[in-house]
Amino acid sequence: MKLIIHAGMNKTGSSSIQHSLASHNSADLNYIKWRSQNHSDMFVLLFHEAATRSRYHVFRTQGISEQELAKEREHWLDNLSRQLDANSAPVTVFSGEDISQPTPMSGCQNMFDYFSNFFDEIKVIAYVRPPRSFMNSTFQQRVKSSGLSEIRAQSLWPKYKARFEKLDLVFGKDNVELVPFVKDCMLDGDVVRDFWNRIGLECPQSSIPRVNDSLSLEALALLFYQRKLGGGLRTGRRDARILNNAFIQTLENVGTEKFSFSNEFLNSTFQKNAVDLAWMEERIGQKLADQVSQSSTPISTESDLIGIALEQIEALSEITVREALKVSADHPDLVVQHLLQCLRNICETHATVGSQ
Repeated sequence: MKLIIHAGMNKTGSSSIQHSLASHNSADLNYIKWRSQNHSDMFVLLFHEAATRSRYHVFRTQGISEQELAKEREHWLDNLSRQLDANSAPVTVFSGEDISQPTPMSGCQNMFDYFSNFFDEIKVIAYVRPPRSFMNSTFQQRVKSSGLSEIRAQSLWPKYKARFEKLDLVFGKDNVELVPFVKDCMLDGDVVRDFWNRIGLECPQSSIPRVNDSLSLEALALLFYQRKLGGGLRTGRRDARILNNAFIQTLENVGTEKFSFSNEFLNSTFQKNAVDLAWMEERIGQKLADQVSQSSTPISTESDLIGIALEQIEALSEITVREALKVSADHPDLVVQHLLQCLRNICETHATVGSQ
């Protein structure tokens, strides 16, 4: 029996891989059970030190105290141990993008020490995304899930050595397979098929989902505007992630343009991190070239995004009315109250501006 740890990295089709594994039911594969298909939260809860665990963005958003986390950790350690004691599948998979986040090595070391009690063979597989496309995608993801409200190119750099060197040190370089997230390097150019092939199992045709959670440029601009100048990310409650996702989903049909940063915006960051990129290319034995084209409206500043958001008034008005109509049948009183309050705020703003 062997354990495969799928360690991301972020924005390399991990959601599609996780969905395919979780939906597969057979004796040859054991996909560890958790409250979601993604084991990132489980990794942090069980294996990170308390100080790092309490700062984790998911737990902060949900307002979970360290005392509650400690209790949950005890419960899930017991649950996982019972899962693995009963396991008889030749291949077990644990999958979470945050395993390869640039966080302290102790989390990976604790994970290795724990799983070594159940498996004689442990392998790590991670897909390495080229820097330009990674920075475009991770900015969007952070605006969505972490409430990012500023643009700082350096903070978006992948930090390759900080992500992957710890995996080499903990698991042994020969046990860590780093695959460029480039079509030519993956089976049939498909990351899901490629992953199944690398773990030695045949990928069922029905298990190849297409999970694409990207937003258009226009939708991202609206979300960024809300994060920076509006109410921001919902935090402090257990259902915060559900509420945040519901809000994001209402924006998904706005706009059609693709988001990307301008080459001018990214160039200085590439220069500052040339040594880190060289380390990564030496580790995988090839150049890590981007296969991404620049958007027709590339973004260089926060003002660029805000300007695009302000052009979406009509689209935003249509969404607001449509969402109000969805609940009006059951709660017409609340809808009327809400719309009247919106109208009052607009009128008062207009009157105030007009008197100046």
